[in-house]
Amino acid sequence: MENSAGLPPEGLAAKNSTSIVPSTRTSSAQTISCSALAGMAATALTHPIDTWVVHRAALGGNACPRLSVRVLARGLPTALLSAALVYGTMLGAYDSFKLWGFGSVEAAVLAAVPEGLCKGPLEAIKNRQQIGVMPSGAAMARGALSMVLREIPLNVVYFGTYEATTGPSSAQQLMAGCLAGLIPGVAFYPIEAMRVQYVTGTPLRLTYQGGGGFILRGTLQTGLLFYFYERLLVATAVLMRAPELAVVR
Repeated sequence: MENSAGLPPEGLAAKNSTSIVPSTRTSSAQTISCSALAGMAATALTHPIDTWVVHRAALGGNACPRLSVRVLARGLPTALLSAALVYGTMLGAYDSFKLWGFGSVEAAVLAAVPEGLCKGPLEAIKNRQQIGVMPSGAAMARGALSMVLREIPLNVVYFGTYEATTGPSSAQQLMAGCLAGLIPGVAFYPIEAMRVQYVTGTPLRLTYQGGGGFILRGTLQTGLLFYFYERLLVATAVLMRAPELAVVR
């Protein structure tokens, strides 16, 4: 028996299972809200690693203070606010662009602009708080510029990796998310270190100091991000009784 798409049931299932935008993506409001919540959860769990990385990148190994629990929690409120806004504009906007018919590379590039303009100033504030330096307007402006420039190529690799390796199961999505954090982390860490130096006012230098922590944190955070995001999409799609859920994931 064929359906309105002219495909037998097994053909429709195959078509949906390989769709670039999975059936759980139903609207821009849904993708933005789910990505914001997922980003906050992933950030809260990995923020201490991020603080250690910022100290290493900005101050160098010998200049790092003894990092107590209190020090490791510095900048957490800003980080959570940043996560909600950033992942809403990055991941939510990316999937929204896909829903509107843009291709993967186009959506990744387009999503990088609002993401960078939102994320850059907030990251600059957080980075300066993490090393005990007061934020400034100039640092926020530098943060926006440097973040947009960093995110355009990074997003292409980030989303491309996830889409190339993900699958229908939670384990596959978690592993694909980890790879999406690992590969760009290795490739782009020196640029990230210079961004931190630029916004914190420390001397610019190419370095992999703190790179291990950055890559570890990025791997874990991105894996958790996509895991939580996919679970939230499924839950909200069920609540919204999305017609796409006729396809069993």
